[in-house]
Amino acid sequence: MVTNGASRLGIDFGTSTTVAMLAGADGRVVVLDAAGRRPVASTGPTGAPIQSLAFSPAGAWLGTGDSRGMIRLHPIRR
Repeated sequence: MVTNGASRLGIDFGTSTTVAMLAGADGRVVVLDAAGRRPVASTGPTGAPIQSLAFSPAGAWLGTGDSRGMIRLHPIRR
């Protein structure tokens, strides 16, 4: 997790390393094509900063944990 003032940015790479996941202070998560740097999936903002994030081993799900202690699983649809 990288902190820059009031905003936070988290990053994780999928097992195939062709996608990267970015999370921000508003709780939004964006999955990017790592080579093309374009969004391929996203989640809506939760209103709480994401403090941890990870891809499932097969890359079909992403898990997030926010500052309120909420843990969420999001399916990756491409």
